[in-house]
Amino acid sequence: MNDQEQSLTGSLKEHLRGTENGTSLFLQLMSRSTRDKILAVKAILMIIISLSSLPINVLNMLVFRKLGLNTNTNINFFALSATDFCIAILYACMSCIWLDMCGVVRLPVDMTNAQYLPGAPIVVISSFGSWITAIINVERCISVRFPMKVKQIFTRKVHTVLIVGMLVLQLCVMVSSMAVVRWDVISPADSARPLAVLSISDTERSAYVTLLFWGSTLPAACCFLVIVLTSAFLVGSLRHRQAWLASLPASLPASLPASLPAQRHHSMDRNRNLAATVVAISAIYIACFLPGMAIIGVFFAIPSLETSAMKTCRWF
Repeated sequence: MNDQEQSLTGSLKEHLRGTENGTSLFLQLMSRSTRDKILAVKAILMIIISLSSLPINVLNMLVFRKLGLNTNTNINFFALSATDFCIAILYACMSCIWLDMCGVVRLPVDMTNAQYLPGAPIVVISSFGSWITAIINVERCISVRFPMKVKQIFTRKVHTVLIVGMLVLQLCVMVSSMAVVRWDVISPADSARPLAVLSISDTERSAYVTLLFWGSTLPAACCFLVIVLTSAFLVGSLRHRQAWLASLPASLPASLPASLPAQRHHSMDRNRNLAATVVAISAIYIACFLPGMAIIGVFFAIPSLETSAMKTCRWF
């Protein structure tokens, strides 16, 4: 038996021990039947949300493509829709594996041990989406604070370098992290169906986690802080500006053009819509990422929890 077969056999034995003896985190905290019920509800909700978001993101991409990818705003929202579309597909795949784990459906191959495989792509794509959201917020803040200089700061060249540079970095992180993972489909004699088995050594696992943390998780955490701060600044600035516009006199001197009142109301409506859009995007982003950022903060505050979690979870 060669080294690769021995490694895969070891991973298979570890997978079977984790399944039979209940060494996973969930099975230590609750019974298998309770875990299956919770996992089934989680998987059903996740797959409904994921599948329902697919046509929405496709329509968003088509709309922004039709509007033309000739402005930074359209490019940013097109990229956000594309990232959400990819993440929805990955979560739908994970939900199918979870449904198989709790016995709701039965896949041709037992993918229990491979459920963590989409983890790296999800982290990478989420980090790229965080970068795009941070760019949107920073650009909007500059447009409020320095409206005459925003186009000079965020030129097409600068914007392209920011987007493409982060995309290339995250693709390199994903390819490098997935390269250390080996997986195969094995048909054990005592199993009714083949098993998808992941194989990774302790050194490779350490490199995998380190690469994802420094290449994707840490940049996403920095973007999270930027989004929180810029959102607070942007909302406060836009409210102040709306109050200033509302305080302007309704009647203007006869020497001024008659179209100015209409232009003023149009500007107020435009700023109000812009504020609502930015606040909605930022609020959804913060609500989705806050639990993960809180877990990272706890691990930083109590390093011993990270070691305990590494020992408890089967793969990470």
